[in-house]
Amino acid sequence: MSQQDKNIVLRGPGDWVKWQDAFEWQAKTLYLWDNLVDRKPQQNEDGTTTTLGPLPFLERPIMPTPEEFQSRPRLLQQQSQSRSQTQRRGQPNRRGHPSHGRTPSPVSEIQASSSATIQHTRYTIINTLDDKDARKFATAMNLYYNDRRQFTEQGEAIRKVMDWITSHVADTYLRTCCNPSDSLDVWYKNLCEEFKLATEEARISAFHAYHEATKPLTRAPKDWYKWLAAWEDAMSTGKSVGLAETSDPVSWFEAFIKAIQKPAEHWVDTFKTLRRREVGEGKISYRDLSDTFRREFIVPRQGERTAIMKGSFPTLHAGHPASGSDSEEPAPAPKAATKRKRKIAPAASKDLCIVCELPHHDLLRCYYAFPDQAPSSGWKPSPRRQATSKANLKKAEVLHEIARLKGKRV
Repeated sequence: MSQQDKNIVLRGPGDWVKWQDAFEWQAKTLYLWDNLVDRKPQQNEDGTTTTLGPLPFLERPIMPTPEEFQSRPRLLQQQSQSRSQTQRRGQPNRRGHPSHGRTPSPVSEIQASSSATIQHTRYTIINTLDDKDARKFATAMNLYYNDRRQFTEQGEAIRKVMDWITSHVADTYLRTCCNPSDSLDVWYKNLCEEFKLATEEARISAFHAYHEATKPLTRAPKDWYKWLAAWEDAMSTGKSVGLAETSDPVSWFEAFIKAIQKPAEHWVDTFKTLRRREVGEGKISYRDLSDTFRREFIVPRQGERTAIMKGSFPTLHAGHPASGSDSEEPAPAPKAATKRKRKIAPAASKDLCIVCELPHHDLLRCYYAFPDQAPSSGWKPSPRRQATSKANLKKAEVLHEIARLKGKRV
């Protein structure tokens, strides 16, 4: 059991959503979830639907006996032979005395008959079965062993889930909802009834958390990772409680794009241009979107912001290292060097397209440089990108590169 799983304890309505998610995972892992909740409705041939309840738990199988598979004529014959043998034992001998030295009574005859019948053990009866009856009995025994194995495995799984509940539910709710004499499905039903109102409150809380996480940013947050983690948590919670805003891919995608539009405009334009259609078709999940944003936008910028610790380089005075006794502060760097660094910084980004200036963008796939490649639907040029592209297309080196690529493509 992980440390995170140990921390999930149902102490009140505020813990219900996370506890229910953890319980569902436990039940599904042990193949018991379909025994606790209603199954999907079944579509009939006449167009109607049939509501299906939970699957019943397996019942303890009953071992078949050889007597059930013995042919009736053979069984009657065997019983008549047994009775005749019993009667012969009670008849008098040649001298007129019973075989046991006393006159048999009706009670003793019945006891003798019963004892003779009991002496036919199961193995003896199996030996008297013919081939056809023996095959039927063997098949029934195989089915019994298979049913018993499944019954034992399900019983062990039920025990594990019930042990998990007793260790993850407060004593107050265990006493009121989890009677030791009740079954697992009754326990879960009682807990759901107890926290029915908590589900509605959780849905309202998830609604506010989602809208707070998708509030449009006016500038880049101090920690992109923290902001993205909050958005993923809001999406996960919203899906678990059935929030409508988190169920429609187009809805949550547009909310995410609107939230980061201002601080991540270049990335937004690129992603919408290349993969918007996949979102509409439901081929991208919210986790795919967050992973792509983290990999293509957050990680590169974290590398650019690597700080240089103070004292990493020696202090120089007129080209020579300063002595240890010199307490004067080093002279500030010339302004020319600072300006040169500022000029180099923008040009150091090799991932910008030379036409539209979008990051991580191949010139061959640039719709502003090659408008004939743009899709007929699903792509709308940005006025700002058009203005930038128009200015760059007047440069000689850009025109030369485009002409080279056109000739190569032809």
